[in-house]
Amino acid sequence: MFLAGPIAGRRYKLADGEYVIGRRSDCQIFVPDMRVSRQHARLFRDAETWSLEDLGSNNGTFVNGVKVQQATMLRHDDEIVIANNRIRVEARDAEIKIVPEGNNVTIVDGGASSIIKSREDSHSGRMPIVSSGMMSIADQRAIRLIERKLDALTQILHATAASDTAEALLEKLVDALLDLFPQCDDVGVLVEDERTGELKVQAQRHRPSVGAKSTFGGDLRVPGTIIQHVVSDRRGVLLGDASDENDEGIGSRMGAPLIYHGAHYGVVYVEAKSHGFRQEDVDLLQAIATQAGMAIHATRVAVQLQRREKLERDLRVARQIQRSLLPANVPQVVGLDFAVHYEPAYQIGGDFYDFIWHDPSHLGLAVGDVAGKAISAALYMARLTSELRSRAAIARTPARLLRRVNQEIANLGDDGMFATLVY
Repeated sequence: MFLAGPIAGRRYKLADGEYVIGRRSDCQIFVPDMRVSRQHARLFRDAETWSLEDLGSNNGTFVNGVKVQQATMLRHDDEIVIANNRIRVEARDAEIKIVPEGNNVTIVDGGASSIIKSREDSHSGRMPIVSSGMMSIADQRAIRLIERKLDALTQILHATAASDTAEALLEKLVDALLDLFPQCDDVGVLVEDERTGELKVQAQRHRPSVGAKSTFGGDLRVPGTIIQHVVSDRRGVLLGDASDENDEGIGSRMGAPLIYHGAHYGVVYVEAKSHGFRQEDVDLLQAIATQAGMAIHATRVAVQLQRREKLERDLRVARQIQRSLLPANVPQVVGLDFAVHYEPAYQIGGDFYDFIWHDPSHLGLAVGDVAGKAISAALYMARLTSELRSRAAIARTPARLLRRVNQEIANLGDDGMFATLVY
């Protein structure tokens, strides 16, 4: 059972064979956590025992606080830690039976299979998994409902893992929420603008009538009360809680924050006009929103990395262009030796030098520094060297040359930029 992490509360019953734990959607135990490797660890059965092996993960696998360096046999009550995920595994040799332990219910599987241990949560409405032969029809219906929601949650987790952009993720999310909550009429996701901080609707769906297809248009009206509570409390909020006996005719609204590691990205909003939601629905929505928040964070980080890589590529090209503007070789002058080394503080910069022949018997040497760094200084430097070379042929003296270049550069009015030049 996962005790902590994006899929906390999820239970897995191990049979024969092996189970790969990882971030890839085709792993037997899929964990939608960016700190988990695509194929992080492997659970396998050897004779009558279960063992755990790390598959070369980036962040490691730990059993009872010890890093797994080789296949490690698991024992009763061991705790596995993978990134932010804590997993409890229990195993006993016994037939399937139900053992009451206060507020806990433990399912004991025969042989060396795992025992799944759960604690009933009065707030979230989670129920222990028990044998269907010992449940009432109402309990069996409740279990089937939970299984359906868990299946839908798994689909949402897979959808978020497969989305390359935040926009694609949110479109899949609102579609999945309509399927997950059949009583809802409207679904929307409001995302915080990275520059202004304003919440804007990024994806929405409306269910016009029973059996009809969802629509994309229409205005989504989200109560300010829900937005205020979700943003300030950073947890799911429910307005219009339906009773356990009857939820017909009771409208409900619920919202949950899109958050990850303290960063707030927006709000997920779900509304039902004639049916009610319960606290367990809010808990489920919160789990989905947390996963979506993590996915949004990952896509934004990916976009930032792409922008940085593009900027670095552009800077490398600019560096090559800037170096091409500098003299390729030093001039050969009898009685003089020249040595040059050029290394800007950044990829590109505003320092420059040049050798300019006025005529076969007169050589000019220019050394300058543009105020500022990086791209703006490099562009200014390119313009300045171009002016020097173009006017050197007609200027008779260095003083006249610099006056003309200075006048031309001053006319550009480049927001107070200037250069220091010795000629």
